[in-house]
Parts: sequence; structure tokens; C-alpha cells
Amino acid sequence: SNTHKRAKARHSRRKDKEGKKEARKRKKTEMSWKAALSSTVRELRFNFCPKGESSTGVRNFVEGNYHVLRHLNPATALLIRNAPGIEPRITACYDFGKEEMVSVSDMSSEDVEKTIQHLVKKGMSMPVSGEREIFTAWTI
Repeated sequence: SNTHKRAKARHSRRKDKEGKKEARKRKKTEMSWKAALSSTVRELRFNFCPKGESSTGVRNFVEGNYHVLRHLNPATALLIRNAPGIEPRITACYDFGKEEMVSVSDMSSEDVEKTIQHLVKKGMSMPVSGEREIFTAWTI
């Protein structure tokens, strides 16, 4: 029975270690897209209602992530636009005047994050202006 307790404790420590490893991997993936934002997106606009229920997810995302995004992407314009009664949306502006607007109405904060990840990924397949490549090289 003492042997059983030790085996159980070893198993528990192994599970904790695996859980921590997964959390680090998740955090690294999360940080990588946040850092990649500036290499693909010139401007990210958040439009939402300051009190509307359909804007709760995007408001929570902005409150919880704005400072990290700003710190990791100082050259990218992050614009927050509050207006009563508007449908919450995010607009990504890429090089050569291309824009993508996505409604984030009634989305959770996690869904808003996935939407932005998609916008960043989409930007990776778009052409980059020569001016942008030089600027990006200097900021790295």
C-alpha cells in the first residue's frame, strides 16, 4: 500500500508536468501569432458598442489583450472605436490598400482571438510592399 501511494504520487507528478508542458506550448503558439501581427497587418480596427451585449466578447478581448498586442507590435496601428448601437466588427488593413472586415457580434473573447488569428494568417499569403519589408527588417 505504501508502494501504491508512491506510484500514484509519481503518476500525479507526471500528469502535472505534461499539463505544464501543454500550457507552455499553447502560450508559445498564442504569442507567436500576436508577434506576427505587425509583419502582416498595418492596422487593426476594433469597432464596438461600449455597453451593448453583442459587443461583450470584443470588449473583453481588447481589455485583456490590448497592452500585449501594443507591446509586441509597436509599428501596427491598433485603433479602438466605441460608438453606441453599432455592430461589433474588426477590420484588418494590409499592404496595397487591402482590407478585411469581420463581424464579431455575439462572439466570446476566445472566438474574437481566433478571428484575429485568421486575419493574421490571411495576411501572410498577401503580397508585402517593399517599403514594408525594409521597415520590418529594421524592427526585428
